[in-house]
Amino acid sequence: MNTDDVVHIGRDSIEIDSGLNEQDFARSRSGQYMSETGFACTPEPNAPNASNDKARFRIEDFRFTGTRLGKNGTVILCAPSFAGDCLLSLIQNALPAHAGTAAADNAGADTAVAQKKALQAIYAASSAAEYLLKQNKNFVNCGPAGIIVSENGSVLFLPPTLFERSMLSRSGNERAFLYGSWIAPISDRGASVRFTVAACAYAVMSGKRPFEQEDEEKRGEDYLDNNFIPLAYLIAAENDKTKALLRTIDGALSCKTQYTKGGLQSARPSQSAGAAAASAKAPAFLPPDFTDLLTAASAYGKTDAAATAKKELDEKRTAFIAQRHKTVKRRRFMRRHGVKLAVAAAAVLIAAVSAVGIVKSNNRLTTENMTAMEVVRTFYSALHNLDTLTMDSCGSRKALKNYSNMAATLFVTGKMRQAYENTPSFLTPEQWVASDNPLDYWVFGLTHLTVESEDPAAYAQNAHRGDTAQISARFYILAEEGQHNYRVAAYTDRLMLEYGKKYWQITRIDSRSEDVDFDAELFVQRLASEGIRQIKDDYPWLP
Repeated sequence: MNTDDVVHIGRDSIEIDSGLNEQDFARSRSGQYMSETGFACTPEPNAPNASNDKARFRIEDFRFTGTRLGKNGTVILCAPSFAGDCLLSLIQNALPAHAGTAAADNAGADTAVAQKKALQAIYAASSAAEYLLKQNKNFVNCGPAGIIVSENGSVLFLPPTLFERSMLSRSGNERAFLYGSWIAPISDRGASVRFTVAACAYAVMSGKRPFEQEDEEKRGEDYLDNNFIPLAYLIAAENDKTKALLRTIDGALSCKTQYTKGGLQSARPSQSAGAAAASAKAPAFLPPDFTDLLTAASAYGKTDAAATAKKELDEKRTAFIAQRHKTVKRRRFMRRHGVKLAVAAAAVLIAAVSAVGIVKSNNRLTTENMTAMEVVRTFYSALHNLDTLTMDSCGSRKALKNYSNMAATLFVTGKMRQAYENTPSFLTPEQWVASDNPLDYWVFGLTHLTVESEDPAAYAQNAHRGDTAQISARFYILAEEGQHNYRVAAYTDRLMLEYGKKYWQITRIDSRSEDVDFDAELFVQRLASEGIRQIKDDYPWLP
């Protein structure tokens, strides 16, 4: 679609097609927002412009001045003239550089110029937006269609409410292209602006938007799962500085969004006074040589010298896409079946408690004839294997509740995934490390379990009713917490046991845990390239 059909910049005025007929415009009470202000930002002539954290702008309010009826029967919003181009139009003009057609190749010089012009406009818009945030202006990010940029670096941000309503009155791909794909529902204004700036740069450099889903709910899930291919896997960067810039852009797109099943929450973020103060001190998002770096990267990618780098990048991208597909699939499985898992886990807990009661009533206690030490080892062995029945027979429900709930939830999660996806439920850490590709599997288990006690009663073969024992246990737990997020934690437990009529029971567990830094992807890479013996010192939890 042509952006100019929606945002038309004429010699005498700017006109926005609201997409609403007169009746709908009146019913929506849109007229009450005609006095709302946007911002025209003009660079101060004597201000340093080396980087956008030093840029200074003269800020003026900007308003719509009236309406007229368009030829297609929709209300047209009219505003004073502003010399410049719509940022979205500039991005559109740069897209043919990635068309891969003979016509695009023949127009190489023109598309290169269009690409550079778009990048310069993105930098100017980013500078002005950050300045507005630092001045704590009531600035609302409406995406590139709501931004007009002049060649002298002046930037106009259109009044937000009427512009947003004009974009949201459309449907399907048109709405996504004009507005939805560029705006993420992020609570922080600065992060919202950085997302939009990054999405614009991504489109210019890759030829497509990072999140192109037409359906808002599906696009919301993509935001939530960071389901896009990073620029670092698309652009063959020539130097470390460019690589760092690509990572910065990718990082801004990897946002924490506010997503609900019914759709996205309002895309408008809020900013407290504290957040505004933090924004004022924050460094500029884009480096001053942003345009030069990306222009050079685009040119480098078309040279013979980049052939080897591009081949390696293609291989990495293929591997990344395959892994990302699995990650997204797992996360959505957990979201989709979260309620079922909770209900099923509760059912398993009830069944486990009932089963333990049956075992007790039939005098088939699993801890009979065991020493206190053996009971504790049996308990942790059962936890390792997610055997809730054996776990619950080792002590009182109150004492074992936390570990028992953990095991029951994981057990049900694994079984449901096994049923829905036809894959193994959980591997033990030993199995996980030995598998061909650990990241393909879920993992849970204990490693380096040490059980010890200085209490003689813990080892007594002939205990008497009322005897007590104190035992310490140390171990690591390696687990995937449901969305391809791996956690390693070091546990230190102090257990109290009491001997009843015929057997020892755990009556209390005081547990302390500490998370261990663990990058699963880096671990798997090192495991494959160096081997387990070479990396064991760096990963003390390894079985």
